[in-house]
Amino acid sequence: DPRKALAELVQNSLDAGARNVRITRLRVKGTPCLRVWDDGDGVIPEYERAGALHFIATNIGHSRKRNLSVQERHELMTQGQYGIGLLGFWSLGERLEMRTSVPGQQPMRLVLHRDDSRFEIEPLRGRLLLDERWTEVLVLGVHPNANSILPARRAADYLAAELRGQLLSRDVNVVYEDHMS
Repeated sequence: DPRKALAELVQNSLDAGARNVRITRLRVKGTPCLRVWDDGDGVIPEYERAGALHFIATNIGHSRKRNLSVQERHELMTQGQYGIGLLGFWSLGERLEMRTSVPGQQPMRLVLHRDDSRFEIEPLRGRLLLDERWTEVLVLGVHPNANSILPARRAADYLAAELRGQLLSRDVNVVYEDHMS
């Protein structure tokens, strides 16, 4: 279900302690896309950006969160543990770009392609070294069936039900922008 895949991406933002999450349905060069941006701690914040993205790309299905105790999971309000949040992008689209920035490091991006084990990690072009902290997941080439069930109202209702407890227990602002409706 593409809505579940979107919920997994938003859950990753929540697990990273994001206070702001912005989901945007848009077209990039005429192609349907879905973007999830957050201001959380980032992808494995203790790693340098290229190392964090390499870990993510080579450990899909093996989350570091799995090793947390029940008490740690409760204290951190962390839900994810299976490492499938990114894998779900296959039910959404053809290509995933994860972009990440933490203060004092070069912003980087990871590119994954559907049905292809190869990946690319490279610096974000045109970005200055700023003291910004954010993560953005962009799914390009959203499938027609996924696109048809992800308009703002339907997706927002699903996320509100699927992530209700997480959203109510945190100080987080989630916005869904639909530039395709």
